[in-house]
Amino acid sequence: ELVSMRYEDLGGTPEGILALRALKAEPVGELLSDPVWEKSILSVLSEGALERVMRYLYDGNVRKEEFADRIRRLHEEPLESIIMTLADQFRAEGKQDGLKQGISQGISQGISQGKQRAMQSAILHTLEIRHGQLPPGLTPAVESIEIQELLASLLTAAIRCASIEEFATHLPSGTTP
Repeated sequence: ELVSMRYEDLGGTPEGILALRALKAEPVGELLSDPVWEKSILSVLSEGALERVMRYLYDGNVRKEEFADRIRRLHEEPLESIIMTLADQFRAEGKQDGLKQGISQGISQGISQGKQRAMQSAILHTLEIRHGQLPPGLTPAVESIEIQELLASLLTAAIRCASIEEFATHLPSGTTP
C-alpha cells in the first residue's frame, strides 16, 4: 500500500516522513529520487537519524557512484558537512571490510597453495627415494598439477608404481614428461 501512495501524502515527523519515503522508494528503485533527498526534511533531522537514513540508502540497491553524486549535489551547511563525514565513514568502513575480506581470501589461498606445494614435493621426493634421479620433464609436469584430489592419487601412484614410466601413465594428458 505504501508504494501506491504519493510521496507528498506521507506524513509524520521529519524522521518518519523520510523513513516512509525511503521504504516506498526502495522497491521501485527510487532511493536517489528528489522526494527522498528533500533538503527541507534532511536539514531538520538529528545527526543520528540522518546517519541511519544515509546508511539505509547507501546499503540499498543503488549504484555507489550515483549515491556519491547525490551527496555532492547537497549544498547546505551543516547538512553537507554531516553527510560528507558520513560518506568518509562509509568509505573507511568499506576499505576495512575489503581489507578483512582480502586478508581472509589471502590466507585461504595461501593454505591451499601450501597444501598443493607440499603434495607436489611429497610426490617428487617419494619418486626420488624409490627410483633415483628423475627425468628432466617430470618435476615441472608434477608442479603444474593443482587439483588436490589428483595430487593425492599421484602420491599413491608414486608409492605403488614399480617404475617412473609406470608412474608417468598416471599423469594427465598434456603433462607427461
